[in-house]
Amino acid sequence: MLACMAEAADIVSLLLERSDVWVNAGDLFGATALMYAAQQTDQRCLQYLLDRRELDLDEEDCDHRTAEDYARDAGFQKNVKLIRQARLARIRGSYAEPEPDSEEDQQHKSIVEQHHSRIFDKKENLELLGASSSEEQEEEEGDVEESPQGENEGAEGISPIYNHLERQCSESFSGEVDRLQNRLAELRIKFEGDCESVRLEYEEEKEKVETELQERLSNLQKEKTAKQSELEASFNKQKKNIEASIQKLNLCMDQFDWEKFLRISNSASELECPVCIEEMRPPMKIWQCKEGHPICDVCRRRPQVSSCPVCRQDIVGRNILAEKIAATIFI
Repeated sequence: MLACMAEAADIVSLLLERSDVWVNAGDLFGATALMYAAQQTDQRCLQYLLDRRELDLDEEDCDHRTAEDYARDAGFQKNVKLIRQARLARIRGSYAEPEPDSEEDQQHKSIVEQHHSRIFDKKENLELLGASSSEEQEEEEGDVEESPQGENEGAEGISPIYNHLERQCSESFSGEVDRLQNRLAELRIKFEGDCESVRLEYEEEKEKVETELQERLSNLQKEKTAKQSELEASFNKQKKNIEASIQKLNLCMDQFDWEKFLRISNSASELECPVCIEEMRPPMKIWQCKEGHPICDVCRRRPQVSSCPVCRQDIVGRNILAEKIAATIFI
């Protein structure tokens, strides 16, 4: 994975020649060497990995992203095409078996495997004995000085590769850290800008709502004042009329002549028609018999009434005096 991140194609090729290399191994985030190679510009690392039959093209990281997703997100469509072609070749069963190595290639692989074995063994020992004392380190240095000449030459041959790989990985890590820091700074700037935009939008909307609410309250206050004024005017008008009526009634009560009212009431009862028992109010004509009994004009005209209903005398004419009295009482 480190070699793929550093785009060290030669080192990737040498590592893939080892039989104990697990090409589908993942790091802390579940990313494999194929995923790191898919987002690099150098396609040689990707091609070396795709030539391995045991490579899993659909392996996913902790975020469920495949190598094809890595290449697509990085904008390398050629890498996406290479991965798809390799998958299609495997589906069709046209995956070509690697040709057997020649004697010279086998010897070269054997030497490289020995060198790599020493490097990895030495790295593991350094990790396990990182806290050892200086005396143990001196003893190890003495053992190295006493090692055979061939081994010294092998270590000297591997050391530049190890240093190159370490330097490339360090540069790649540093570049990745810088890129992530720049990305974080951009995200922070964007976040602050978005927050400021949201705040300004909130303030603008708040001011708009407050203005509309204030106008609405002002209109409601005006409507309330107008309705109160209208109700007050109507109430005062009705109150004035009622008070005037009460005043007139009181005045009438004070000036009312009960004796006259009783006299008129008695007189009015004498002006009732004995047939229909109705008051003979003007302009009703009043008739009378020989004895002077009154009868109204309506009953007089009835065919059934041919004589006075009281004394059975003939009706002789109108009672002008009774008509004048009725005009005086009822008008």
